[in-house]
Amino acid sequence: QNCETGYSGSDCSLTQAELESKLNLRETLCTSIYNTVAIQDITEDVMKSRCTTLSGLLLDPSQLSNSAIGNCTAALVSTISQAPQYAGLDTVSNLAAGALSNVLGLDLSNALLTNVSAVLEELTSSVQDNMAVGEAQKSFNTDNAHIGAEVVDPNSLSGATFSPPQSSAEQFNA
Repeated sequence: QNCETGYSGSDCSLTQAELESKLNLRETLCTSIYNTVAIQDITEDVMKSRCTTLSGLLLDPSQLSNSAIGNCTAALVSTISQAPQYAGLDTVSNLAAGALSNVLGLDLSNALLTNVSAVLEELTSSVQDNMAVGEAQKSFNTDNAHIGAEVVDPNSLSGATFSPPQSSAEQFNA
């Protein structure tokens, strides 16, 4: 982004001092959340809260250090991996998918990207665990991912067709 001299951030609205303050705050918050993962039991409410908080923290890459990206991503991956039974619930799965989408928009190391891919598979599997055979596809259409989960009867697979999830705009233009 080409900002006027003295301003930075994704929308060029921050002075250098404001940007550094936001970078430090996000780094502190990501480190704190990461440190909490190992000592706090995960419940549905904890997962919703973490997904919401981490999604917000990861929204603007210009306000994130590499350390903050690593700690927030690791906290999100660990949270979902430790309790996928909560991640797959209707009340949580959209929040988890949104947070993971924000992570996918960042410049990740290969190791972090591998972990995020694995936890996306866990999320999808957990969503499927909460679905009945024949239930309509559950779709997650986010900025950085389109994921669909569905459970089908293996006996009905012959000749079956599957479509990737589409955003409203994609459906409209189809």
